[in-house]
Amino acid sequence: MKLALPLLTCLILTPVLSGCVAMLFAGAAGTTAVVANDRRTLGAQVEDKEIESKVVRWLKEAELDESVNVKVLSFNRHILLIGQAPSDFLRDKVLDISSQYPNFIDLYNEIRIDEKITASEAGKDAWISTKIKSRMLADKELNGNHVKIYTEKGEVFLMGMLTPREKKVAITIARNIAGVKKVTDVFQDYQEPVKQG
Repeated sequence: MKLALPLLTCLILTPVLSGCVAMLFAGAAGTTAVVANDRRTLGAQVEDKEIESKVVRWLKEAELDESVNVKVLSFNRHILLIGQAPSDFLRDKVLDISSQYPNFIDLYNEIRIDEKITASEAGKDAWISTKIKSRMLADKELNGNHVKIYTEKGEVFLMGMLTPREKKVAITIARNIAGVKKVTDVFQDYQEPVKQG
């Protein structure tokens, strides 16, 4: 009986543990695929995450008015600020705080003097972004994974490293989605590597 119990435990746990191992490898493979599919260097991807988290933290620490709503996006050290502020004074304060990061290349101000976005508007924006991403992923002339999409009050913002042709395709797709009021792109130029032989 003493021998049977450990044996039974092993038999029960074996499929569970093998499932965990399979999930671990699948998760790692998925992460690797996302990283490999990004045209930025791994170092640039890490720094962009650091920029976003630091600027967001600084804005929270500044204890700005609750009516200020800002989304911080970074791509290759190009910072994009999207959202709403009730006054020029508060918008300028956000810009001053965001520009403290020592190593950014450009700072794009897309903060509108407007009321804070509602939950209903945010839901519609998320649906617009989903539709755009789906269309881009289905398009044969563009890899949708190369485009970062964010929508705020019907305005669509696109970031990424694209060829001139890919830029046109991405912008056209975004403009033709229902509910889109305006498309703003802050794309960076990308040259396809020359094929050898």
